[in-house]
Amino acid sequence: MTSLYDAKLDKAPVVAITGMQFHDLIETFTPQDVDLTRMFNDVTVYNAHVSVARIWKTT
Repeated sequence: MTSLYDAKLDKAPVVAITGMQFHDLIETFTPQDVDLTRMFNDVTVYNAHVSVARIWKTT
């Protein structure tokens, strides 16, 4: 988080990719259950939670 705040203050672009526990465990109040989307709101311009990866086919 400190590095992201530094980048925000310096107006430096950053792409941060984080990980979470398996989707069945989200919001079960396990020790790893941290709302990362909410946690990163203060230091991001765009923040999204992606739960499923899909392969897009182009024609």
